[in-house]
Amino acid sequence: MSKHADYSQHVLYVLQDAGVVDPWLGTWLPHLDRDKCEFALMQLEARYSVRLRRDYQTVAELIDGLSNATGQR
Repeated sequence: MSKHADYSQHVLYVLQDAGVVDPWLGTWLPHLDRDKCEFALMQLEARYSVRLRRDYQTVAELIDGLSNATGQR
């Protein structure tokens, strides 16, 4: 499995853990509860030791941002 696919699985899991119901790659982040998104972003930042932007529009964009922040592609 590619590193990008690993990130995809983990991001979806973290969003679910934060309380987002059935996230998928096209989930529009600005429409979600801000606190749930912030909690998920903080978990990802802690896990991967990176700083993520707060203006991602979709889950797919967040996954790409995480991949870029960790230097994996």
